[in-house]
Amino acid sequence: GVPVRDGAVYLEEALRTIVRQTHENIEIIISDNASTDGTRDICERFAAQDPRIRYIRQPAPISADVNFRFVVDQCTSEWFMWASHDDLRDENYIAVLLSGFEGNPGATLAFTDIEIFSDRARSVATVRAGASVILASSRPFFELHEAVVMNGPIPIYGLFRTDVLRAFRWPRLPGGHDWMILHWAATLGDVLYVPGSLFRYFVPDVPRAAPEAQSYQWLKRATWLDGVRPLPDLRWARQASRELAYARRARGLNPPSVGSLPRLCFLHHGGAKSWAMQFAYRNAPSRLRSADRKSTRLNSSH
Repeated sequence: GVPVRDGAVYLEEALRTIVRQTHENIEIIISDNASTDGTRDICERFAAQDPRIRYIRQPAPISADVNFRFVVDQCTSEWFMWASHDDLRDENYIAVLLSGFEGNPGATLAFTDIEIFSDRARSVATVRAGASVILASSRPFFELHEAVVMNGPIPIYGLFRTDVLRAFRWPRLPGGHDWMILHWAATLGDVLYVPGSLFRYFVPDVPRAAPEAQSYQWLKRATWLDGVRPLPDLRWARQASRELAYARRARGLNPPSVGSLPRLCFLHHGGAKSWAMQFAYRNAPSRLRSADRKSTRLNSSH
């Protein structure tokens, strides 16, 4: 499913990585959220060339989460993945993720290696998970959801069992549905890491063709700014507790305790932001990390 609004700048390149998948038995559902740029022309041209594409244009703008839900509702397959208008993927992406489910029929989501980039020629950072990374839904509650946070939010663009997403209740929240869906999927079944392909996640706010140091500092600054806003995460955690309790009851498991709410809030607010900070730092070139440590020591000595 491709939910898009005003994505003409990057859409064509993203669609090429979808139509060229080695696993060809796919349906591509594009929901154009009343775009005002050249998105419509690009979609109609691709749809005319490829009968697997179903192009739907919304008559008026809808919220991003509603558009994401819309493409799920339109899906008729056992499997589903979201594809943003500016992300890229290897041509074997779907085939590799599907292979992960062959020996794990109870799994809910599969993802592979991830690269984050800020222009088309150079990556900002790369996440290389170990082949042993499997989030087992049988883990203790907080150990499981800590693991979800440590894997980051980008696996939302992995391959899901469609029935898992259909069961999700899409609570009314201003944001954070991606995190909640990942926690939901991990509660209902195992989340798989399948090596052998690469997903490339575009970060649009990093200046295009920026020097490495500028990209690194942007990631740090964005993470720290995000880290001082706890109230939205408290509202998110309250709703997430309800949804995870619902999912655990459906599996015959005990719901999280009342005392889990502040812990879940801390896990999302502190854990997710800390993961992003460490991610930016860990994946920076060594000379940038060294310069950053030196700068920190000099500042603390004054």
